[in-house]
Amino acid sequence: MSKGSVAVASEIKDILNKLARNQIDVDQAAELLSQKTVSDLDFSKVDLERQKRTGYPEVIYGEGKTVDQIVAIMSALHTNHQNIWRPGFHLSRLQEFKRRCPTSPITRPPAV
Repeated sequence: MSKGSVAVASEIKDILNKLARNQIDVDQAAELLSQKTVSDLDFSKVDLERQKRTGYPEVIYGEGKTVDQIVAIMSALHTNHQNIWRPGFHLSRLQEFKRRCPTSPITRPPAV
């Protein structure tokens, strides 16, 4: 288990323990648990469990997003050990992403 997974597992146990001790109610626990699977970046909500849940990685739709916003999304996914599918990014943008996030696995989705 990775360090990130251990930290998340520990946080989940803390939430469940608080629920068991009646320190929080079910609705509060659900809200706290949902925060562990979604990264809210203000301009985008990134699904951190999509690949585990569906078998397909998160897709970044870059239209209308700045390079900084896409790099932030990629960083959230990369930090949580997620693969990244990117639809047809312009080559200059893709080169910039690779320069700024050289270890992020970026792949093009298979043709359907």
